Amino acid sequence: MQVPNVRVKGVCSDFTYGRPCTTSSCGLHFPEGWAYIDAHCHLDRLQRTRRLELSGIGFPTGFRGAVSNHCDPETYHMRRYHEDEPGVRVAIGLHPKKANRLTSRVEEEIRSIAKEPKTCAIGEIGLDFSAGSYVSSSTQMHTFQRLLCVAAETELPVVLHARDAYNEVFHMCRHGLQPNTPIHLHCFNANWATAERFLSCFPNLKLGFTGMVTGREVEPELLDVVRRVPMNRMVLETDAPYFAPGNTGTQCGYFSHPGHALNVAVAVASIKREKPIKVLRAAFSNTSELYRGVPHWVVPWVPAE
Repeated sequence: MQVPNVRVKGVCSDFTYGRPCTTSSCGLHFPEGWAYIDAHCHLDRLQRTRRLELSGIGFPTGFRGAVSNHCDPETYHMRRYHEDEPGVRVAIGLHPKKANRLTSRVEEEIRSIAKEPKTCAIGEIGLDFSAGSYVSSSTQMHTFQRLLCVAAETELPVVLHARDAYNEVFHMCRHGLQPNTPIHLHCFNANWATAERFLSCFPNLKLGFTGMVTGREVEPELLDVVRRVPMNRMVLETDAPYFAPGNTGTQCGYFSHPGHALNVAVAVASIKREKPIKVLRAAFSNTSELYRGVPHWVVPWVPAE
């Protein structure tokens, strides 16, 4: 499946793809050397639900790679589809909506995959007490506790899912992880008091912002967090295939892919009233620091054949 090029309203599409500009009023250009990473996506789900492989995406010249979170036991094997793509790192975990599927075998498989060279984190793991979750809170908390132990043993960074359960996730992490653990609080969507609580307790924690910030009607609480979070405490993510960007300037479709982290960057810059290049550079540095991925993300993206 081929998808249209990444488009960001107000940004020169010709420039982002390394082409000569076709109009004198083409839009924003970034300084030389611009780069970005999708800090959180699901390449297995993107392929299963949208039949979309990375080779079918036309990435902008600044794209450097992604962290693919594999949190469905039935698709753990799909992490191997990207072994020849150095820009793809892997996080391994179990989504809280599937917490009832944690068996001894699944836990051992997570431990085994955590030792692989491309694995950079345990995740996503956490709690989801929303109406769309049908696993009991007690089962979720039991599973989360076991996986926090796995994360602590591996000493890998942790990717957290917290939906309608920020207080519970905070308390369990405070007792289950070392304060200096690198943490990606994925798809943050709460108020500043909650954000500040996590940021203060865990100095190596980063908040992840998704396509939720790209729409016309962003929740006021989330806007406040984006404005106030220090530049060195955030990362850009798509959560692909979810959260199709709302700032393409054209019809985007109903799903996202890793290239759309650029849309998130431009939206964050607008909310913070900063230049997009400043957000891009900060997020690139933060993601590389969080996932220890600098050697893999400094070279231009070249999809595997």
